[in-house]
Amino acid sequence: MKKYKYLILCSHGHFAQEVVKAAEMIGGKMKDLSTFSLLPGMSMPEFRNIIENDIKTMDGPILCLVDLYGGTPSTTVLTLMKDYDIDMVTGLNLATLIETYSMMHMDSNMDLAKHAYDTVRDSAKIIRAEDMDHPDIHDKSDSLHVETNY
Repeated sequence: MKKYKYLILCSHGHFAQEVVKAAEMIGGKMKDLSTFSLLPGMSMPEFRNIIENDIKTMDGPILCLVDLYGGTPSTTVLTLMKDYDIDMVTGLNLATLIETYSMMHMDSNMDLAKHAYDTVRDSAKIIRAEDMDHPDIHDKSDSLHVETNY
């Protein structure tokens, strides 16, 4: 099982930096984490160079969480995977960052990339209004029907 030494986040706009700020509100300061933002007007080669200048100093396996599969951030990381020891999980969200970051800093033999993917999948829920007997969700949250299998 691969033990990742570094965690990087790549996104459209400032999403990566902002999801880190949100995670820090919940779990405290995050260290040893790099974020990369594809900004308006930035070319793919320019974005690649920014990421590569940082990761070429990293001396171990890298796990990269990316916002959207098929977008420029993920396709840019795909080009870097040819030259660097990077695994990528798409679908970056707050739950995935918190879970992945905390598990990365534990002594665990789990497949962290698979765990990150599972967290992306499991963190999405459908909560339908018609399932609620009362408008106050807090009073009914223990009996709330949540759809998870589609």
